[in-house]
Amino acid sequence: MNKLKILLVLMGLFSMGTLWSAPGLIIQNPGNYPVNSAELNHHYQVAYDLFSREVGPLKVPLTISIAPRDCVRTGYNFVNNQVVFCSNERVINLGLDSVDVIYHEMFHAFICNFSRNLCGNNMRVDVHEGLADYFAHLINPDTYFGENFYRGLGYIREYRTTWRPGLVQGDHERGNAYASSLIQSRASLRSALRLFSTPPQPEEVEDIITGPSKSKLNRYRLKANEIMGVEFRFAPAAQVARVVWKLPPGVLIQEISPKSFRIKAAQAIPASKGFAIFLNRNGSELGSRTYYFASKFD
Repeated sequence: MNKLKILLVLMGLFSMGTLWSAPGLIIQNPGNYPVNSAELNHHYQVAYDLFSREVGPLKVPLTISIAPRDCVRTGYNFVNNQVVFCSNERVINLGLDSVDVIYHEMFHAFICNFSRNLCGNNMRVDVHEGLADYFAHLINPDTYFGENFYRGLGYIREYRTTWRPGLVQGDHERGNAYASSLIQSRASLRSALRLFSTPPQPEEVEDIITGPSKSKLNRYRLKANEIMGVEFRFAPAAQVARVVWKLPPGVLIQEISPKSFRIKAAQAIPASKGFAIFLNRNGSELGSRTYYFASKFD
């Protein structure tokens, strides 16, 4: 066999090995929704190539379910081990037009198929969300996560944030803070997985409530002109300089100090929510807390 034939054989074996390295993509589409299967397969191959190179190969194919029955929202179903794209009036084309969302949800499936110990009842959801965002950014690095997902909105969130994990409440918000830090440090995906083994970020804020009884869910019913005191105590490392409020109509605020306030309902108010926003000396937002208010009638 001459050198050219040997080279062609080796190239063929390499191509076959590359093709076979991915366990495959299964697209379930019971309603025959119009889907660009070739494009989904391309996204899958790009995502799998990064994951297998940085973390390790997988043996389980990835299943995508298009508008299945009783589909609630586009995302990864941790129970069924499927990425689902759901019909929703607020979402463009089930979410199939947003490459960031596709890569984000594929990461959830990849990491769960790589190690089931990282998924389950006690999993670190905040770390899952942060790493899934970081994975999407590694493939498609830009300013925003989730363009072309929601109708009327340019994107879902910005990748970079000044939030601190200990000063925000939700898993997506803490995940956003983790992803922002990883982007800034340019960490490898493999090293980023160490977040799974780190202890959860402790809370860096405590609110002291006077007047009504403290609510674990931050839900308060106030009589007309009833005074509710709120004092925030922050961990020194958080370096929070002051707190500003966004409150619904009818809820009034009196500032006692940059971190201490009196709140009252000046009139009957429907159930609504307000926000306490934590700022540093430069005015950058470090986190926030959500409070729910409603009138209490005698």
